Amino acid sequence: MPLLDHPRARAALAVIGFGLALAAGSARAGSLSLTDAHGAKWELTWTQPQLSLAFNAGVGSGIGTVTKTATFNKDISSMDIMFTQITKPTKPDDNPVAGNDFGLRFTLDEHIKNNTGVAWTGFSEQFIEVNPNNVSDTDKKDFPANDAHPWFAHFHSDKFNANQFALDGAFPNAKDTLTVGGGPVADGKTWDPTGIGVHERTFADVFSNGIGRTFILRESWAVPEPSSLVLMGLASTAILGCYWRRRQSVG
Repeated sequence: MPLLDHPRARAALAVIGFGLALAAGSARAGSLSLTDAHGAKWELTWTQPQLSLAFNAGVGSGIGTVTKTATFNKDISSMDIMFTQITKPTKPDDNPVAGNDFGLRFTLDEHIKNNTGVAWTGFSEQFIEVNPNNVSDTDKKDFPANDAHPWFAHFHSDKFNANQFALDGAFPNAKDTLTVGGGPVADGKTWDPTGIGVHERTFADVFSNGIGRTFILRESWAVPEPSSLVLMGLASTAILGCYWRRRQSVG
């Protein structure tokens, strides 16, 4: 009897197949479907069960507001949301005036809980283009001279409020990375940034090869680097030393 025809072998393969199917099914923790201003449909997916998204149409900029709720545990340093265009746009992709919100454009509000066991002194949000080569050079330049919109996924300020943090520099309009610092956001507390504008252009010819725009929003928290903690400790020691010597001279 061939080995694979043996009942125990078939049973073992069935168990392995079930395990692989279960793993594949558990890889995606959630999803959200949106339709952009071009008429293209998008799917937002994520793998961390500590994350959830909700959409409220007609509130905020563009098509509406996406509200993100997430908890970072001590073993989670970053979280990704994958944005995948799954249908071709139904409207022309021309951009005749500056500020045209064609493509995927919405406001992002967040409620992010720190459950990592350490206080956060910073946070980073970054867009990563998954398949940038499927955007032609013509599309990349398809903007009027007075419109600074780039072709890649980027941020806008929809009355951005960093709450406990402060922006590192000016708001990164039309750029792909947003960083904040200061704080801190203590362990067990929640950071609630609002008014984060998200924008990604869509192009009709991009989907001609069956692959649309795809990008990732990656978010990660930060704490003081060890070298910074050492410097802080040395500074504190120096201050205490000066204070002690001053008291000795007075005495």
